[in-house]
Amino acid sequence: MKKWMAMALALCMLCGMVNVTHAEASKFQTISTSFADFDIPAGVEYEIINSSDDRFVIEWVCEGAYDISITVSTRDAEYYWYQDDPQMAFFQEGMHYFWIPQDDYQYLYDWKMLNKQPVIAAADRGASFRDDYAFYHHYGPFGIQVAVCFWDKQPMEAAIEMAKPILKSVRNPGEPSPVKPANVKPANVKQENMKPDAAPVGKQPLTIGRASFEVDADLEIMQMGDYQWMLMNDQYAVVFTYDDWENDDIDFTNGDMQIDACYILYYLGSGDQQTAESVCNLAQRKDIGMPGGDDVLHLTLGGVGMLSHYYPNMGFMMMGQCKDGSLSDEEILAMLEEIALSFRVDGMTADEMTAHKAQAEADLAVAIAAQEEAERLAQEEAARKAAEEAARKRVYITASGGCNIRSGPDASYAKISYGYTGDSFPYLGTEGNWHKIEVNGQTGYVSKGMCEVR
Repeated sequence: MKKWMAMALALCMLCGMVNVTHAEASKFQTISTSFADFDIPAGVEYEIINSSDDRFVIEWVCEGAYDISITVSTRDAEYYWYQDDPQMAFFQEGMHYFWIPQDDYQYLYDWKMLNKQPVIAAADRGASFRDDYAFYHHYGPFGIQVAVCFWDKQPMEAAIEMAKPILKSVRNPGEPSPVKPANVKPANVKQENMKPDAAPVGKQPLTIGRASFEVDADLEIMQMGDYQWMLMNDQYAVVFTYDDWENDDIDFTNGDMQIDACYILYYLGSGDQQTAESVCNLAQRKDIGMPGGDDVLHLTLGGVGMLSHYYPNMGFMMMGQCKDGSLSDEEILAMLEEIALSFRVDGMTADEMTAHKAQAEADLAVAIAAQEEAERLAQEEAARKAAEEAARKRVYITASGGCNIRSGPDASYAKISYGYTGDSFPYLGTEGNWHKIEVNGQTGYVSKGMCEVR
């Protein structure tokens, strides 16, 4: 892909579609499009993702720590220009292309843009193992978006430091640069261990709760919350969600604990119930020889791999993504499987885990049977009490002059007796608008409007 992009870039340069000009101080380089010119730091390797009549997109990755994409667009320019808030209109249009929630944005008024309009900044700091930021500005004939993705969780200020010089350098094609941005680096970004294609240097233990795993020694391990950890090196990142729970009866899929655990773990990590259900529906089973037995659930989608596994009273889920595109979906899944196979509980061996799991499942079956028996007895007791309560109740005829007692709960049924005002009969229940009573050893029915139960 990168070779193909490099060839496309060379062809575009030969055809005059895009020009790259290196500044004298080698601190920035100018990107020229048919819409606008702007500056990016010198020396970065970038790719043209799209170059069309109404849209131009470039993207680059910097030292494995972050990546940036810049979009210049004239799509529906007249529509934006005649809105009361063209910045917001362009921002809303950008939502069609980037996974950043529209309800998490702010206006930045202090950038002093050439057209004296604010920049809109949006942030996605959810359960992902990265932070995504995007900055939108509309100049009239076109709009430009700068999106910054950090792989090691950086604040908004770091994204502003990188995006601001780019946006402030935007001008009409051929105009001189108004600013000369430095070759910026994000605040607090750790540059050590950022050499691409570094070979693994052995394994290190990862202990979470009662569970332990073996992971690559070059992974940096960071706890992100009560249930989540991030494992990251310069090639890939894994978000690890783990939980112990006492009650196995989640009841998401009528006893299939692999699916139930997958659901609850994804929901714990993301807080997104709808997506958790979608993940469960997409996940496939696979037997990879887990200690203790049982399958894992896995899926790969768009460069992201997921693996989930349930063991009695606990479960873990891993979601992995390659940063530089060097791993295929199958390789990502194989990496997650390797970590999963190292799973151990309370220091037990694989054979001990199998025996422990069998005993735990037997104990659970006994507990479920006892619970079901208790529920059956409780239902029987409730029915008995209801019958006793019904037996104590009587139906009193309140209609002036009395009323007919019929053989069924409708006026079309035959008359079997007559009740005078003040007469009472044992109450047997209610069917629709009729009370069922006992009369002369028979079952009879009296209209609700003619009597009352007390």
